[in-house]
Amino acid sequence: MRLHNRQIKGSFWTDPDLIYELNRDQRMFYVGLTQLAEDSGCLEYDPRSFKIILYPADNDINPELLTEWTEIIIKMGKLIVYEVEGKKYLYIKNFHKHQSLRNPAPPEIPLPTWITWKQKDDRTRYGEYINDFANGYIGVPICADTNSSIPTI
Repeated sequence: MRLHNRQIKGSFWTDPDLIYELNRDQRMFYVGLTQLAEDSGCLEYDPRSFKIILYPADNDINPELLTEWTEIIIKMGKLIVYEVEGKKYLYIKNFHKHQSLRNPAPPEIPLPTWITWKQKDDRTRYGEYINDFANGYIGVPICADTNSSIPTI
């Protein structure tokens, strides 16, 4: 897991869902999750790594607190949890709506069933993500390698 440069739209700062449901620190954490996400909009659900990467010198923030913040954002519907081979991952729901990626890199972590990677050609490692969730995916998303429903946390 590593940080990526991401664009934050101006409307982020006035989004009523974020303003009324999250405090300032939680909103900044959400921005941090956006930066931790791969170009697929997915990231590992690993509060210890969130702490180490996003808050290395902040002694008042611990993995338990980051778990609480993550759960709040999940309940808001901004993050979707999925599981592959017993490991939990997060998908940032509107990631591809807000991020314009010219040359997205292939995934390093397993993708949820509603996202597929399509490589451009044999000569390049770049390609595109096809996101059925953003295109009106209907139903309960199924976990990639387990054929089970997304767990409720």
